[in-house]
Amino acid sequence: AGNVAAVQQAFYSLRMSQWFGTQGYEYIDLGRFWQAFLMVGLALWLALVLNAAWPALLGLRGPGRERGEWHLVVMVLGAAVLIALGYSAGFMYGPRSNLAVMDYWRFWIVHMWVEGMFEVFITVVVAYVFVRLGLLDSQSAASTSLFTTFVFLFGGIPGMYHHNYFSGTPTMIVAVGACFSALEVVPLALMGFEASEYAAIEEAAARPGSRWLLKYRPIVDCFRYVAFWNLVGAGFLGFLINPPISLYYMQGGYLTLSHSHGALWGVYGVLAIGLCLLVLRLSDLRAAWNTAVLSWGLRLMNLGMFLQIFLSLFPIGLYQAWVAAAHDCWRARSGDLHGSAAVQRLKLGRAAGDGTLALGMLMVLFFVAELAVRQLLGREGLGRAGPGLLEGQVAHACRQAGRPP
Repeated sequence: AGNVAAVQQAFYSLRMSQWFGTQGYEYIDLGRFWQAFLMVGLALWLALVLNAAWPALLGLRGPGRERGEWHLVVMVLGAAVLIALGYSAGFMYGPRSNLAVMDYWRFWIVHMWVEGMFEVFITVVVAYVFVRLGLLDSQSAASTSLFTTFVFLFGGIPGMYHHNYFSGTPTMIVAVGACFSALEVVPLALMGFEASEYAAIEEAAARPGSRWLLKYRPIVDCFRYVAFWNLVGAGFLGFLINPPISLYYMQGGYLTLSHSHGALWGVYGVLAIGLCLLVLRLSDLRAAWNTAVLSWGLRLMNLGMFLQIFLSLFPIGLYQAWVAAAHDCWRARSGDLHGSAAVQRLKLGRAAGDGTLALGMLMVLFFVAELAVRQLLGREGLGRAGPGLLEGQVAHACRQAGRPP
């Protein structure tokens, strides 16, 4: 509402527009008041996370406890602190700051907060879930997560300079940004190798008395999709536009859209679905799930996103980059290009991906609705409530050979 009011010039002064309308800067265009309000919300979220995790952190320090699990909980809390405080970089400039300074701090939000700090949180949370399910060793999971976090932050901060190529940046900084931007694909590739670890559920479920692990199969599939999109969306498509010569012609074009679609869908969309399903599963471990509908819904959603990108966004981006290199950047963004017959046909091709993703979404919603109706009609007893991951009872059940949770 504030953005719309500011665009319509409904505020009587520019200062009021900046505070309650829009700051006029892409990705962080919230008014300064609403930006501060969001910061308060992040602080409250951090308090909730600390309140839930602190007892587990203290409990894991006792004798005979796994040190790896304690390290993972510490890393979860550290990543939560980074997320809550990292957004404060958006307050480091004012309406009269130099444009280069504003651009620098803006990409602390767009790059480091969204791509770096959330990636650290995701890496640690996924590792912790698998440790609590008894599928990964806590020591190796903690070591891998710590190393991946180090590479993310070490390469991510100087790698952020690829966003500042065109804001008066010295040549030396452009070179540093280009080198570290190229290295950003390394931690994403390391996360991709974790996909092989997800196959552990197949081996574990084959053991006598461990068939209960199949209850978590759709959730593990979500984490597998996260690893895939980290490699393709954030890794391959992100690396494609990071070098200076590429970014000069491709920045803000359809190749940027293909990168953002793949990265955001995999890292945040699929992960959020997986964590919601995990909470739903742990709320009632005895409930019978129609995993066929759920699994097919998840497959179709990811297939739909793949088709959206590689039938429409990616080909248009390649054509747009060729036009920019062969003619000029203005022509690549002109109405003539976007209205051309070839681009219009490629845009229509996105309908296949949109339809597939929508069908998968409806199947997932049908699964949730069916489960809710069975509970409401009493056909499915609530049973014993699922234990919390932080209490470690899921891993304890895994150790009970022949005894499902």
